Amino acid sequence: MKREYLRDSFVSALPNTKKRYLVADADIPNFAVRVGAKKKTFVLTSRFGNSSYSTRQTIGSFKTMSTDEARRIAGAWNKLMEQGSDPIVEREKERTEELLKQRSTFESVMRDYIAYLPTRSRNRSTSKETAFIHANIIDPETNDWMGMPISKVEDEHVSKLVGAIRARGAEAQAHKALTVIRTFFNWTMLPDRRRAIGLKANPVEHLTTKLMKLRKTPRTRHFLHLELRAYLLASMATPYPWGPFQRFLIETGQRRSDVARMRWSHVDLNMRLWVIPGRSGKPEDDHHVPLSDSMVGMLEVLLARQSPNHGDFVFSLSEGQRPITNFSREKDKFDELLIAEFAKIAPGRELRHWVWHDVRRTLRSHFSGFARKEVAEAAIGHSKVGLERVYNHFEYRRELRDAFNKWSQTLQKVLQGTATIADLEHWERVELPSKEVGHEGDA
Repeated sequence: MKREYLRDSFVSALPNTKKRYLVADADIPNFAVRVGAKKKTFVLTSRFGNSSYSTRQTIGSFKTMSTDEARRIAGAWNKLMEQGSDPIVEREKERTEELLKQRSTFESVMRDYIAYLPTRSRNRSTSKETAFIHANIIDPETNDWMGMPISKVEDEHVSKLVGAIRARGAEAQAHKALTVIRTFFNWTMLPDRRRAIGLKANPVEHLTTKLMKLRKTPRTRHFLHLELRAYLLASMATPYPWGPFQRFLIETGQRRSDVARMRWSHVDLNMRLWVIPGRSGKPEDDHHVPLSDSMVGMLEVLLARQSPNHGDFVFSLSEGQRPITNFSREKDKFDELLIAEFAKIAPGRELRHWVWHDVRRTLRSHFSGFARKEVAEAAIGHSKVGLERVYNHFEYRRELRDAFNKWSQTLQKVLQGTATIADLEHWERVELPSKEVGHEGDA
């Protein structure tokens, strides 16, 4: 067998013949190039694995692979065999890992993450988060790198996507998009998961909302007196289940999802108590809501009107078998009534845009006039923090019931148009016309 120091120019000049021949490397004795009629292949001869005799293994084809690269691989293989490892097995492992990396695109891993979301202990926002991801992160019209192997995704790609969302005037959505993507990549960092998708590091570890100057402006919208009266009138004009649902929202201030999924089995009318089970959302512990006299009366009326076969859900379009959904569609219908009622009460004035959560904020704002801060926070289910969470498990039941009843009585006066300045002095300002309160100015 000829021995030459193999280099690209020398291998390129070797003639192709029908009868194959080998030219060994002068530097690595068991490294050679095999020349055939059509191609030239780099090979290594050794006792691979547990073989008792020498075999020849292909390293790669000339031109596809340079001579220097083939020599480097030959040296690495020899070193692996000296250490007792089989380079062929290692090569197959590398090929499998590389193939896995190519198959593990950002989109495919993100869909695995979406499938994981419902398994979280606090997963009530799963449907909203999933919809947001589909609309803003894995939409092929706005994300041209979602099909890229996740191992090749860099902070530059994410920054560009988030920047595009902000550029269309959606600052809050841009903030949320970056937060969701950061949470997603943190999820991928579990060692076994990271190795399986071929990800070595978190590409957005240092890409923060502060760095991108993304600000989440706290929403402060809440209903003032005339708006609140229009809301109450509109809810009265809305049939079951949406009308009572809307009234229950403003009377209790609980989360929309919790009110929508309210079950009869969680209500004790004798004890005048509604228990929202823990670990189904926020907070993690059971949340006890003392019911006002007004709410107990409303529930008793609903219960009396329901058929004997009605299911467990209080607000339902399927005889209690499933809770109400399609909040956006129903809000559009409710808005028409609300705007019409507001136009009657305050001619010439425009009702500002509102969202369901503003109803909850309205109650919390007014509860500051009925109860201490810790009681007002407990009323809407905000968890205690710090040492309070560890040591203080007092439920403020009596104070909460008193506050809910005072709020319910205030709402009734607002609805009837008999609320006075004294009733509303806990508000920052009063906007009642003089004919309703006997005074000039707004409340």
